[in-house]
Amino acid sequence: MTLIGRYLLVVVLLGVPLSGFAEIVRPGVTDRVSAEVLFADLATADVVFVGESHEKPEHRRLAVAIIRGVQRHSAQLTIGLEMFEHGAQGALDAWLAGELDEEGFREVYAENWSYPWEHYSELLLFARAHNIPLLAINSDRNVIRKVGREGFAALDFDDLLRVPAAISATLNPTYDALMEEFFRPSFEAVTRERNFSYFKQAQGVRNSGMALTIARYLKQHPQRTLISLAGIWHSINSSVPVQLQEGGLTTRVVLPAADGFAANDPRTATEADYLIDDGGL
Repeated sequence: MTLIGRYLLVVVLLGVPLSGFAEIVRPGVTDRVSAEVLFADLATADVVFVGESHEKPEHRRLAVAIIRGVQRHSAQLTIGLEMFEHGAQGALDAWLAGELDEEGFREVYAENWSYPWEHYSELLLFARAHNIPLLAINSDRNVIRKVGREGFAALDFDDLLRVPAAISATLNPTYDALMEEFFRPSFEAVTRERNFSYFKQAQGVRNSGMALTIARYLKQHPQRTLISLAGIWHSINSSVPVQLQEGGLTTRVVLPAADGFAANDPRTATEADYLIDDGGL
């Protein structure tokens, strides 16, 4: 299928309004809101975090529905993508400018992300068709892998040159407790030689790198609203958002209904502003 044909298919498939979802809930109080109330509120924030499970294409449809809605209230949008490391920024700019064709861009995508192109192509084609800038927010995978195996203290000067300055492995205490609850049991069940504290430090480096990249971008482009698409564990409030809040930026967090974050769980209310049931798509 040609690029134009693919885009026309995107228009048909991703024109689904957010009202197609079963419900939009404010966690903790299970207060349901309309799609338009959601969009208007999200547009008031500096950064909107849309969490996703990478293996679920319906979460990309959720992201595009949100982008389309917020765009009606805030014309100057940027999309931040966990799927691309900082080194791919030039390729993202070339893709948006029409200087890199789909075949070439697919090669860049495959170098950065292991999930099938088809899981993200609709979103990337939508951004290109609407001239929405794309920002690579993920840090160098080799540095993160090294931290996960040897710890943050093992990074040398050359490693630190490949990640944002002032990057940190420190976790918010709330996030640290969630890592312990949700990940330590399965981690220890399948790994015998790896250190769980190093795993947490790697998460901290990834979160810190995202926060620093987003903050730097918005300092240079204060008029823009940035919508971050990243995994749920890089989108909950105690991960990346709280670091931006400490720097004076306003945030909103939107999560798809997911295990561990139920609408009636008070803990969810501290981690997300909105919870969306994606059963409608």
